[in-house]
Amino acid sequence: HTGEKPFTCNICNCKFKQLAHLKQHKLTHSQERPWACHVCKYKAKAKKHLVSHLKVHTEEKPFMCDLCSFTCSSSVNLSSHKLSHSDTKLFKCDMCGYSSNFKKNLSMHILKHTGVKTFHCDLCDYKAVCAQHLKSHMISHSEERPFSCKLCDHRTKTNSLLKKHFKKHLK
Repeated sequence: HTGEKPFTCNICNCKFKQLAHLKQHKLTHSQERPWACHVCKYKAKAKKHLVSHLKVHTEEKPFMCDLCSFTCSSSVNLSSHKLSHSDTKLFKCDMCGYSSNFKKNLSMHILKHTGVKTFHCDLCDYKAVCAQHLKSHMISHSEERPFSCKLCDHRTKTNSLLKKHFKKHLK
């Protein structure tokens, strides 16, 4: 227990006590993802990330937001979700008053200013700036109600409708 770190990364010069830790670290410099999910095409750089990912294929969602009905399979996702309840928005649009706690939301918002909508519905004239918006739209063409309340048997077509319903339980 001398604190010696004999293993050095040849790319960034980080030092490690164990060779295994150096090998894991080197993956951060590459596109290699050796840990593959057996259910979907997800691949991870670290085994712990795969283990965490596998929970998305189960109904196990032990982490619950104390402000809404959101549940998830990891504490990281819950922490990220809780930002959505914060009044302090970190990312602001230079063209209007929009702001968000998520960089990806700001990037999607900026597409609204450009008018570029590359995702098209095959069943109507709807066009979207991202695949997720089109996917959400497609539910409007079906009888599917994939969002279910954890407190009663009510089901909705969208997460926003579920949140609106959930607020009734809080009154």
